[in-house]
Amino acid sequence: MSALIDELAAKARIWFVQLLRFDTSNPPGNERALIEYLAHILSVEGIPCQLVARDAARPNLVAEVKGSDPSRAPLLLSSHVDVVPVVGAALWRHPPFAGVESEGAIWGRGALDVKYKTCFDVAALIAARRMGVARTLKLVALVDEEEGGANGSAYLTKSHRELIDAEYVINEVGGFNVQIGGRQFVPLQAGEKSSATLQVVVKGVSGHGSLPHPRNSILWLSQLVASLTQDFDGFCVSATSRHFFTELAQACASPERELLSTLLDKERFRQTLRSLPDQNLAVQLGAMLAHTITPTSLKAGTSRNVIPEEASAAFDCRIVPDLSCEQFSDKIGKFLCRRADELGAKVEYELKTLSTGYEIPQGDALLQQISTCIERFWAEALEKPKVLSMLMPAASDNSFYFAAGIKPIGFAPLLFPDGFEGFALAHNRDERLPLAAFEAGARCYLETIADLM
Repeated sequence: MSALIDELAAKARIWFVQLLRFDTSNPPGNERALIEYLAHILSVEGIPCQLVARDAARPNLVAEVKGSDPSRAPLLLSSHVDVVPVVGAALWRHPPFAGVESEGAIWGRGALDVKYKTCFDVAALIAARRMGVARTLKLVALVDEEEGGANGSAYLTKSHRELIDAEYVINEVGGFNVQIGGRQFVPLQAGEKSSATLQVVVKGVSGHGSLPHPRNSILWLSQLVASLTQDFDGFCVSATSRHFFTELAQACASPERELLSTLLDKERFRQTLRSLPDQNLAVQLGAMLAHTITPTSLKAGTSRNVIPEEASAAFDCRIVPDLSCEQFSDKIGKFLCRRADELGAKVEYELKTLSTGYEIPQGDALLQQISTCIERFWAEALEKPKVLSMLMPAASDNSFYFAAGIKPIGFAPLLFPDGFEGFALAHNRDERLPLAAFEAGARCYLETIADLM
């Protein structure tokens, strides 16, 4: 087993470099060549593959290794091969689609999101084929995750559910290390927030730019944007987050224990977040404790000297699963109407749901089994780390799996070195993954999947 893991981890590194050299920026995607490359790797190993497509130019890869025990429900491994577009490629230290190995890391768009896991999944399927397994193991490499999944997970779960039938799906994100209060923790994704887009339109009074007046739609909109992001009461602790922060505080020593315990206090959590020395971490923790509303685009005016009659803003909303999107819309509507009345403004709004959040119960058997495997594997490297089930503030295609009756768990392990920015580099300039983090993650993943099978 050890020799097989060494061999496949080494091959996964080679595949990873090659995958980063395929420009699968979405839009437009252009994933076919990469998918065919993966299909060839698996076919050489005697693993049959299917290319399943809503759009013939953008096929998804489906493959499986049959288990010897038909009474055991299959396990599905999932990743996506599309990446977000690159803006300002000339500003990168290495070309974003060159797959360069430099400074102890592999550089390229998709290095963290999430082509490394695709390589882990391929290696795990090959290991299952060579060793033989009791439980059927399936793999999907998906297109179109970055733009909503219409050609990928949404299509497969609705139109080809039988091909991906499984009890659980192992997908992004989880299994990486983070240091809090002097101790190493490993978040394991057990849920996601709902995702929605909020559109707010403010109606004002038009006029000449040389004659300023208070009924300017831009002025009103700017005040509403500030109110939504600063004054809206979004505090909401899900069952997963309550367990996460309770366990987090208990695992730390004083004074961090007392400080972190206040994160579950509605009146004190924002002050606590501001006091944390790592503000990047504070942002991530804060997003787990509240519905979030982030302004992402503004639109107003067509001429420099004309006060526009109308101004609009779009917001990215992430909603804790305890609240339905309909309930959240009502909450937002009441807040906007109250502020509009105070301003004397006319406001219209619309909330469009993009995905529905979910949570996996803390006592779930596979969740506990993966946690045990992680703690055992990372015990020496991380000095007895603590695995914590987390509610991911962002969204992925896990929502489609959950809606289809397949339980998603985010597990794509990496061992980040001290000082490395981690997933803050995903979707960012100079996206890269340290070689040591990739190699340790591959071994952890292969050992864990073997244990589950």
